[in-house]
Amino acid sequence: MTNRACIIAVGNEVVHGFIVNTNSAWLARELGELGFDVAYHLSVNDRESELVRRIKAALDEGLFVVTTGGIGPTMDDRTRQGAATALGVELKLDHDALAKLQERYAAMGRKFPEGSERQCMRPEGSKHIQNSFGTASCFLARHGTGGIAALPGVPRELKGIWAEELRAAIIEEFGLHERYFSREVRVFGIPESELNNRMQQVLETPTAEGAILVDDAVIRLRWRVLARDQAGADEALQPLIDAAKNELGDL
Repeated sequence: MTNRACIIAVGNEVVHGFIVNTNSAWLARELGELGFDVAYHLSVNDRESELVRRIKAALDEGLFVVTTGGIGPTMDDRTRQGAATALGVELKLDHDALAKLQERYAAMGRKFPEGSERQCMRPEGSKHIQNSFGTASCFLARHGTGGIAALPGVPRELKGIWAEELRAAIIEEFGLHERYFSREVRVFGIPESELNNRMQQVLETPTAEGAILVDDAVIRLRWRVLARDQAGADEALQPLIDAAKNELGDL
C-alpha cells in the first residue's frame, strides 16, 4: 500500500501572500524520495478551528500530515494545540525538552523568556524531535495509517531538522522500504496537444505515473515509479522511455 501525505503551511503571513512558501515544494520532493504520494499542499490561516478542521480531515483520509509554522512561543502559534485536538489527545509539556531549552539559554547567558515553555509542548503520545537550529521543538505522531509531523516555518530550521532527525524518524516509524524514481524525455518542436495525443497510451500506463511538463519551448515527458532501488525502477521505466523515443523519433 502506498503511503499518502499532505503538507499544510500555517500562518496568516503565508495565506495573505507576505511570505512566499518555498517549504512545501521542498518537502514534497523529500517526501517523494521517501516513497510518499503527496496528495496536496495547503496554506491555512492562524485560526485554530480552521487548522483543526484541515488536519482532522487529512488524518481521517489516512494521510501523513506535515505542518510548517505555528509552533513558536507567541499566542498566534496554534499548530501544537490544533494538532493535539485533531488527534483527540491532550497537549502536554515535555519537561525534558524544556530543561534542554532552559540550559541553552543559560549557556548563552540569557534570561529564559516568559512563555517560551509553549515551544516544548507536544500532543500526548507523540515523539519529540529535537530542533538544534532554533528554539521550537518539533514532534512526530502516528494516527491510523497516517500521522502528523510539525516543523517550524523558517526554511533553514526546517531543512536542518529534517536532515538531522526527522527524515530517519519517519523512515523508522512507517517502515519505509521504497521510494519514487523518475525518468524524463525532453521534446522540442511539437505542440503540447499533439504530443498528448501521440503519447497518451504511453503516459497512461498502469506501471508508472506519467505527465507532460511544459517549460517555455521545452516539453518534458516524465514517468515516476515506486521501487526499492534504481534497478527495479529502470526495469519499469526503460520500456516507457524506449516507447516514447520510437514514437517521436528525433523530435
